[in-house]
Amino acid sequence: MKVFNIKTVAVQGIDDQMQEIKSSDRGTFKKISEGYLIRYTENIFKNAPQVFTEISVSPPKTVTVTKDGGVRSRLIIEEGKENTCLYSTPAGAIELTIFGERVNYLLTESGGEIFLCYIIRQNGADISKNSVTIKIKEV
Repeated sequence: MKVFNIKTVAVQGIDDQMQEIKSSDRGTFKKISEGYLIRYTENIFKNAPQVFTEISVSPPKTVTVTKDGGVRSRLIIEEGKENTCLYSTPAGAIELTIFGERVNYLLTESGGEIFLCYIIRQNGADISKNSVTIKIKEV
């Protein structure tokens, strides 16, 4: 199986308190019947358990991000729609609503780019505005 470099730049926060997080990991990327599938392992926090990440891209504008390990979640980001998810940490689980503002991607079997813009809500209140760019390139 081919190895791909997966570079992620995430900007998150609310109002003027934005934070940028960058990561670069190696993993797999492949075309599936109705889209693409990315799998990789990331170390989100120093000295914390690894997180196994799977990103599924499905037409027309849906991206599902599943994390397992030190953090457990399944975020469904659909352009123009809200989805409810459970986000689990060692401290406990939180129910969140994800509103997908924008989902764009340009992917081929040799890699490409995904751009996501979404709002995280808890109990009806916006708690975080997020934009994520994921670049996939064969090593």
